Amino acid sequence: MIKTLWFAVFYAVIGLSQKTVASAPDPFVIYTYHDKPPYYSRTPVTSGSASEYTVEGLYPDFIGRLSELLQRPIEIQYLPRRRLEQRLKAHILDGAVIGVNPVWFKDKDRKTFLWTEAFMQDRDVVAVRHDDDLSYNHPNDLIARTVTVPRGYYLWGVSENIKSKKQRAILTSSELQSLKLIATKRADATIISEKTLQHMIETTFRPGMFKVLPVAHDSFDRHFLFPKQYRDDYELFNSAIQKLINSPPEPTN
Repeated sequence: MIKTLWFAVFYAVIGLSQKTVASAPDPFVIYTYHDKPPYYSRTPVTSGSASEYTVEGLYPDFIGRLSELLQRPIEIQYLPRRRLEQRLKAHILDGAVIGVNPVWFKDKDRKTFLWTEAFMQDRDVVAVRHDDDLSYNHPNDLIARTVTVPRGYYLWGVSENIKSKKQRAILTSSELQSLKLIATKRADATIISEKTLQHMIETTFRPGMFKVLPVAHDSFDRHFLFPKQYRDDYELFNSAIQKLINSPPEPTN
């Protein structure tokens, strides 16, 4: 009798545990293809035989605030731009995308995807060596020079000139590699996010190695992109984003 009762309690606890685990909601996935500071960066953490990553940056911080406001788990994952676009085209992307702009996805009229309110204003600048006398007002001013830009990025005017072979260009794997090519005089200029350039100047290169030209290449807003099958999630996220961007900043100590 005691043995029978013990088994009954044991299986009741197991069943409750399984039910509790099954009822836990899966994290909603937010993708980024911007694997660069200060937006998103991964630091390897070796635990036993398995390698894991810790993530930090402006994107994870903002998603953390969204998760708290929405009271639901949200997970950020890196996905290269090409694979991201393939999944979007095949309608199999299982989540949203952070930090993007309709123009970059040929959706200026916002008919293909759902776009949230902008959560960040940003701009791309032209960076050259400190002693370069380049004068810049338009992408065509770069044609006589060699530019270096990361693969997969769309940069208005520059991308078109590269495609038509008017512009000499070196395609790289990252902004860091692009800056190294300029520092070693293998390239003349790069177009880079102002925030990323400032971070790399502070952490990687010696002061005064680069200068930013007075005229910015582009100014733009960063949004979240949602495939249309996630309309319900989009509406919840968009409402939360509006609350966050309109809320007063938290006081600092």
